[in-house]
Amino acid sequence: YDAASGTLSTLYLGGDPVRYPLREMTSLIYCLKGKIRVEIHADGTVRGIAEGETLRIDHSGTGDSDHLVTISSLEGDAIGLLVGISEH
Repeated sequence: YDAASGTLSTLYLGGDPVRYPLREMTSLIYCLKGKIRVEIHADGTVRGIAEGETLRIDHSGTGDSDHLVTISSLEGDAIGLLVGISEH
C-alpha cells in the first residue's frame, strides 16, 4: 500500500546553523547526541531538544514556500535525525 512515504537525513551539527525546507506533512527531529536548537520560521517558535528527545512539526500543506527551520547545536557537536512523512 502506498499510504505514506518518508525521508531520512542525518544532521551533523557543530558549525554554522543549517536551514532546511520542510516539504513533508509531518517532520520529526530527533536528537541523537548533544543538544539541538530548532527555529521554526513559519511561526517564530524556537525549541531546544536534548539527547533522546524528538520534536514533531506538522505542516499545513498550504504550499508555504517559507516553511523553513534553522537547526543548530546548542553546545559543541550534536547529531540529529530529520524524518519527513507525507501521506498519499
